[in-house]
Amino acid sequence: SEEVAIAVIGAPLQKNEEGKVPELDRSLTAHALHERLLRERLRWLAIVRQRDFSTWRRVRLPVRLDFLDQVGADWMTALRHRLSSLPEFRIGVDQIEVVALRSCEQEMKRFRSRRTIRCKPHPSTAETADHFATLPVLDNLQCLQWYGELDGVQEPHIIVELAVDPSLDCQRFVKLLCGQLKRKASAGGAFPLGDIVPWQLRRVYEWPVETGMLGDAVASRVVCKPGISDDHVAAHLLSGGSLGQEALCQ
Repeated sequence: SEEVAIAVIGAPLQKNEEGKVPELDRSLTAHALHERLLRERLRWLAIVRQRDFSTWRRVRLPVRLDFLDQVGADWMTALRHRLSSLPEFRIGVDQIEVVALRSCEQEMKRFRSRRTIRCKPHPSTAETADHFATLPVLDNLQCLQWYGELDGVQEPHIIVELAVDPSLDCQRFVKLLCGQLKRKASAGGAFPLGDIVPWQLRRVYEWPVETGMLGDAVASRVVCKPGISDDHVAAHLLSGGSLGQEALCQ
């Protein structure tokens, strides 16, 4: 809606000659809104629950925008509950956390902006060749497989970066997810994550921890009023509020 768009973008929308608000880029709007919710949630986890995810392993998972629309502001909790209850690997919901969001374009930009190396001209063309020409480098097969498959995903989605508790076997968790993804084509629609991940996805991977992905640092402690639940916090943030407002805090 226009109200949500104003809350996300921070300014009224320009109307066209017919006096109507043009359609927004759905993925951009959803990404901006949910990124704000995530930032505030991470601040709350760091201050109130003193959670630190710097040593947790990372798994990137494309999540369909339809799932976010259906679940609403509490989609992060719903996603964690679904992942923690997968067959053959039931774990505590607090052992998986969402720590970063990227749009598909932002994720693909990481691949397009990879490092380059200078080309070495063939001796027969040494005089006419461009000695400053460069080529992008593929550092490992995992990057090639991940970004190649991601480029083929057609459904609107965002990239969710999950943090997995160090006490868990992250490689086993990744293998379980890959097994579920590969079996979904022959499952006749009975796939536990079918409403969450794009149908074209077949593999996920473990990734190293990157700095600067956990939101803004917070200098002051925020204490919520008695009776304020995670759902209250999410609804308050979705309406344009922040953690520091009197409506939530003591």
